[in-house]
Amino acid sequence: MSIHEPRIDYRRVGSAAFKAYYEFHGATEAGGLEHSLLELVKLRASQLNGCAYCVDMQVVFQAAVARD
Repeated sequence: MSIHEPRIDYRRVGSAAFKAYYEFHGATEAGGLEHSLLELVKLRASQLNGCAYCVDMQVVFQAAVARD
């Protein structure tokens, strides 16, 4: 295995999960809620999932959007 070769082919292994995620994402975007509220929902989901990386990513993203 080379350094650039992925260890897991996520498109093959998790294709159903990715499809469900993207369908859910599309439905929430089309649902009519404000974008800022959707971002807060994503932040809360990251907190509930215990994903520190995701929480950090959401906070950094929201701070960047707030500056613009």
